[in-house]
Amino acid sequence: MKKVVIIYDTKRERSTTREVAVLLAKKLSLNYEVKIFRAEDVKAGDVEKCDIVIFGAPVYVGKVHEKVLDSIRRLRRFLTGKKVVLFTVCLLRFLGWRRYLKQMREALGRRGDVEAVIGGRIGPLNLLRAEDVHWVVDKIHEIAGG
Repeated sequence: MKKVVIIYDTKRERSTTREVAVLLAKKLSLNYEVKIFRAEDVKAGDVEKCDIVIFGAPVYVGKVHEKVLDSIRRLRRFLTGKKVVLFTVCLLRFLGWRRYLKQMREALGRRGDVEAVIGGRIGPLNLLRAEDVHWVVDKIHEIAGG
């Protein structure tokens, strides 16, 4: 069974980014062995033992959460030969592809094998769409060869 590690972080425990990471873990655990970590808690050994690494980050004031970017930079040398998925959660999805994923790509040193911008939620404004999460899961199945 292929192994997946999901790495995310957020400033709030009840956040859309955490919700998406947990939802991905739940859906992927049907076909993969999945572990989920906060960005500062993941170790190089956790990444070395897996096939697919997923990084998820919220955007605060136009910037991808620094803990996730630091984690990508810290683990980058252990990602050779692994499939990498990048997702960001933000309210301004139209900026996500150019600005926010670019920050994650620069930290990684390349494009992700799958990249997604998922709508966020703040107060009564909810841009999170289930089909965005399903799309990411489908793309992960494609890159995993299953």
